[in-house]
Amino acid sequence: MDRQDTHITKVLASIQEHDMSLVPPPAITRKTKYGFPLVRRLEQEATPMEPPPLTTSKPKKSLFARQFESHTLDYFGVELMQGGLGTPPPIPKDEVNPISVARVGGAQGEEDGTATDFASDASHTWNTFLRFTGGVVSGEGLVGSSGLTSEAARREVSKMDQENARWLSQFSEQEILEQQEKIKKTLGSSTLAFLQARRKKASGGGAKGMRTDIRTGEEESVRQTDAAMECDGARDDAMETKMEDVKVENRIEEKAKMNEGTVAPKGWLHMDVVEKEKLEWTCEVPAVDSSAFQRSPKEVRFSLEGLVIPRGVNIPIHLGLHHHGDEPEAAGYTLAELVHLTRSAVLQQRLLALQTLCRIIQRATLNEYGDMVEPPVVHTLLEAGVPLLLRYSLDEQNEAVIGASVDCLHAILVSPFEEQLLDDYCSCYRGSHLPALRPLGSVWGGRKREKDQDEEEEEETDAMTVQRDLVEGLVKVKLLPRLRYILEVCRPNHHVVSAILEVLIRICRHSLQAASEVFNCPRLMNVVFEEFLPVTWEGSNEVGTTAYGKPHPLAMRLVRTLASAGRHLTSNLISRHKLMDIILRCVLPHPTDMGLPSHQAYTLGEESLRTWGVALGYGLGTNAFDDTYATFIKQLQSMASSRLRHVGAPELRRAAAMVVVMECAVDIAGCTPDMMRVEGSNASIPPPSIVWSHASGLLTPALHCLSAWLADMVDGGMELEKILCVSRLLHLVATHFVKLSEKVSGCSVEMLQLAEDIISGPLAKLISSPLFASVLQGLRSSSVLANASHWVKRDPPSLPSHTYLLVAPNIAIYGQPCAQSSDQLWRVESVGVAIIDIFHGYLRLCFALVQLHKGLLDKATAVLDSRLFQDYLEAVVLSPTSTCARVCFVVNELQLLYLVVKVFMLRLEVHRDAMDQQLIQLYHNVAFKVLSLCPQGMEYLISDLITGVLWHPYMFCELSSGSGSVVEGYIGGLSLRDPPTSVSKDVTCPPSSSDILSEAFERLCVVPQMYLKKFQETCCEKQAVERSKHQLLCHPLLVNSVMTPPISSAVLPPQWILLPITMEYDQSLQLNADRSPGAQPDRVAMVTTTLQTLFLLERLRPIAVRELPLEVKLARLMCVFLIDGELFLEKDVHNALSVLLRQYCCTSEMQERLDFSSPIPGLVSFYDLYSSLVAQFAAVSYGDPLFSSYLLLPLQQRFNPLLRRCLWDEHPTVLRVLSLPLQQSPVPVESFLYPVETDPVQLELYMAAIASGSVRPQWCPVLYLIAVHHIHSFVFSQRSENTASNILQRKLLQGVLRVRAEETKRHLLLYAGPQAENSLGFHLNAQLSTLQEAMINTL
Repeated sequence: MDRQDTHITKVLASIQEHDMSLVPPPAITRKTKYGFPLVRRLEQEATPMEPPPLTTSKPKKSLFARQFESHTLDYFGVELMQGGLGTPPPIPKDEVNPISVARVGGAQGEEDGTATDFASDASHTWNTFLRFTGGVVSGEGLVGSSGLTSEAARREVSKMDQENARWLSQFSEQEILEQQEKIKKTLGSSTLAFLQARRKKASGGGAKGMRTDIRTGEEESVRQTDAAMECDGARDDAMETKMEDVKVENRIEEKAKMNEGTVAPKGWLHMDVVEKEKLEWTCEVPAVDSSAFQRSPKEVRFSLEGLVIPRGVNIPIHLGLHHHGDEPEAAGYTLAELVHLTRSAVLQQRLLALQTLCRIIQRATLNEYGDMVEPPVVHTLLEAGVPLLLRYSLDEQNEAVIGASVDCLHAILVSPFEEQLLDDYCSCYRGSHLPALRPLGSVWGGRKREKDQDEEEEEETDAMTVQRDLVEGLVKVKLLPRLRYILEVCRPNHHVVSAILEVLIRICRHSLQAASEVFNCPRLMNVVFEEFLPVTWEGSNEVGTTAYGKPHPLAMRLVRTLASAGRHLTSNLISRHKLMDIILRCVLPHPTDMGLPSHQAYTLGEESLRTWGVALGYGLGTNAFDDTYATFIKQLQSMASSRLRHVGAPELRRAAAMVVVMECAVDIAGCTPDMMRVEGSNASIPPPSIVWSHASGLLTPALHCLSAWLADMVDGGMELEKILCVSRLLHLVATHFVKLSEKVSGCSVEMLQLAEDIISGPLAKLISSPLFASVLQGLRSSSVLANASHWVKRDPPSLPSHTYLLVAPNIAIYGQPCAQSSDQLWRVESVGVAIIDIFHGYLRLCFALVQLHKGLLDKATAVLDSRLFQDYLEAVVLSPTSTCARVCFVVNELQLLYLVVKVFMLRLEVHRDAMDQQLIQLYHNVAFKVLSLCPQGMEYLISDLITGVLWHPYMFCELSSGSGSVVEGYIGGLSLRDPPTSVSKDVTCPPSSSDILSEAFERLCVVPQMYLKKFQETCCEKQAVERSKHQLLCHPLLVNSVMTPPISSAVLPPQWILLPITMEYDQSLQLNADRSPGAQPDRVAMVTTTLQTLFLLERLRPIAVRELPLEVKLARLMCVFLIDGELFLEKDVHNALSVLLRQYCCTSEMQERLDFSSPIPGLVSFYDLYSSLVAQFAAVSYGDPLFSSYLLLPLQQRFNPLLRRCLWDEHPTVLRVLSLPLQQSPVPVESFLYPVETDPVQLELYMAAIASGSVRPQWCPVLYLIAVHHIHSFVFSQRSENTASNILQRKLLQGVLRVRAEETKRHLLLYAGPQAENSLGFHLNAQLSTLQEAMINTL
């Protein structure tokens, strides 16, 4: 019904009612625009009502009944409008009003009158009945506080009598008597007696008697009267008239004013206050004012499906989106209202709130709101403490609430988009090596917050832990035992079980500590293995509603995630829970023979094979592979004989997982004796049962399968499963040859022939296939690095993830269709990951074959000359490095780029002279890009790039021609030594760039070891390079965990090129050593090499240092002056600092990029550094022009005025010795002059320096020009309305006139502007202007 009937109106319209034609119609009450009658309240009368006595024989009367007796009918809103109750239509002769006829009959029996009397009596009775019964019963009369006056009532009664007489005049006397007899026969004697008595009371007792008749009539007479009314329901509508429209709010306020100061009678509680806010829900929904929403935007509202409801949109009330909140006119629910409803006492409200929150979070996780909701939904809910509310909701007993809470918690923790990508990524090369989401050594549990020393340490609360780390906080509040209880005792449905298992998987991926908590939770793993991973189960191919008693794929994925955390956990899973028996039970039978639904059986087999691959990654589970080795051979042969195009996607994914197991087995078989030694002892690891003969037996069927499948992929289709299968086979063959090259020193003729056959056979088919052409075209679009702007960071700090979200979202707006589904986005990104992986597998195989057979280099590496591939590399080089630092898929791409650089180095060594310089520059920039992006866990790649690629002389093709000695020195041995220094020019002569480049090129032999040493000292832990080597080169027996460290940032800092200078500066601050007159030779060589290398990159590889801000470079160059007292005076250091200063100040574009107010990594404050630099200048500079140039850079007008004040106020002695000529200014002098100084303190400092003679044109021409320019410009500027500014102008002008040096006074008064040709740096006017003379005269 939910799928077919979208609204309740459609459901009601489909209902078929019984035939009611023979049933008398009910009495139709008068229509009203108000949904409910108004709430009356007690009033204080002159004689207050007393509560009924406690002891009485008569039944107690209600409060309303007593009030009804003590008031007239108009008090209850029975209003008679002008014109009566309306004019009824003529009565057909065959229809007679029973009440009128009965009343006539009664009158005739009593007085024996004429027909006119009958008509008058009947009219009076009819009028009375309608007035006092119809109005009160319908409730429409209760609309006011006063009724009609007695005169108006008489007029109304008279008018009604006349109308009734007109009706009866249409009948003859005989017809009236006949109808009377019929009525008498129908009515009983008691009813006739009642009507006759009522007539007497009505004619003599007035209104009070009529009220008494209505209230005290017998039940049977009332029933008969109601039946008569039902017969004339249609005529009643015609007789009614519209009542006056009075707004509900006005009536409420009017009654509140009337009742002010009244006191409820004694004995009745809480009846003295009119609570208007509780009556507002009965009013109409206010109209939506779109302009008001635009003037004061408020919190975003969502529909029950999680869609954003735009402000100002009119939504029908029957959709159920309006409620009694702060904005009743606005449809939908805010996050705050939904969170409030989660703790409602009403079960349905809690369920509705939890389900709606779940849908909202799911859409936010898929980035379907884009920038419409700020701050992001998940951030807001985490700050509001929603995870703790969900944890409390799990403690309820209602299964529906438990299920909704689990779904909501699952929506917060688990991203379906990320899970699908990680599932596909697991089929890629080293796909099980996922990074943790928190550092492996982070503090877990019991963390305390330190306060002042005098205060006691306070333990971190649950809310604080959740705010810091959501997963740790949930574990702290005992989420795991509660989930175990739900699984073991509550036994929910299949959907809730799957959600719980995915939540546990997400917790295990958090860190090693979280995985240990899951594994050690009491009885949790027992429940998982007993209920969801049994060895035996009842076979059924139908999808059931329960997940118990059968193996669940998500349970196996949970076990795989636990195994990825470490060798120790995997060993316990195998020994305690018989993991290998379960894996073999799920792998060996064909999926159709497992007694499970087809999709579940294939997925279970795939997850089991992946889990087995993780175990083999530690060298565990080898005996099972040895026992089932023949099965794997048969599977490979079967895969080679089957046509790829006819194999389904589940079978292909299962086949890819099987190839992963074979590849892990080859890694174990390739272990050498050196890899079996225990670190720190002489003991050795027992050799595994998998030997090299197993790997050799897998090669031939793997090659046959690869050739057969490549022949089938002729259409160039980009099906994900086919790409993954071909990619896994390429990696399997590549791993075989890589391990073969490690085990043997030389190759036989048969092996060389096999390498040639592979290059000319399967790989040649692959390169020429449409598939590979599609791969080359899709490299750029599939790259994470080249498309870094397509990923955005939406993770809360307490809930990191493995991926970013895509920028192009599905906009989830109420009433608008979504552009594309999340499944389409996942599929596109998974295909992109597979494209990178298949190209990586091809290059790995080519590189391994070339290592064995050098003659295959040109054939194997021809793909590097492709224009499409070079476009991909250029896009990678030009992409920013910061946005994609936390995408886990970037690891595979970085390994691909590293391999590309290594393959290119092989080609460069062979074809150096024929290689294009632009191509060399491109690959060199790629190497620097990889170096700057490598995260933790890839330290081995960094060390290999530093020592073997980055500083190789061949890479600097612009300088390497004819420099054989440099190449020989680089290859002959790398050591940290100072090469023979070339003859340096005098310090006073500016060095040329070519000389510095030549010297830098000569020093390349010492650069690698210098940076490698600094890298190992500062950027990585001890043994980190070795651990990284074991993981990257796949040494299973030496790997302790395939869970790599988090990739939150790169290992090397952005300013890694200046790392030696940074370390020397930090050490000088820590040691606080005396400045020795002479610098140490090792320090001089290190600083010189660093500066020259930086200049080399600035001139030849600017892209490598492009993202390092200019202010960071200059700040670190300033640190050179602070490292040692006279280090900057060394010729090589001085020359390098000089050319770098010219490099950074050569263009106006670079000067505009300079901003000393930006934060500088490693420095607390640039002001402190500059203050130290000024003090150092005063101590050891001797007025050095180079030192002066660096000191002048921060004095530009666009920088912080505190920097200028530091020089002019805190260190005035420096002014005398800062004697840099104007011609040697590092930047144009205009940057020191404009905009004109307006700071009063700085202007007074200028004036004091000029007046005291500390600043003179002969001593410090630049500072003198600065002071004269700003004083003159400010003094003779237009007077402003600011009184303080005018006072300062007069004060400075008086100071100018008091200057004793006439020449200086003339400069201050007649200054005309800067002029480079003039010896003073400025020119003068001939005389003062009229305005200037007037200003002086005013003094």
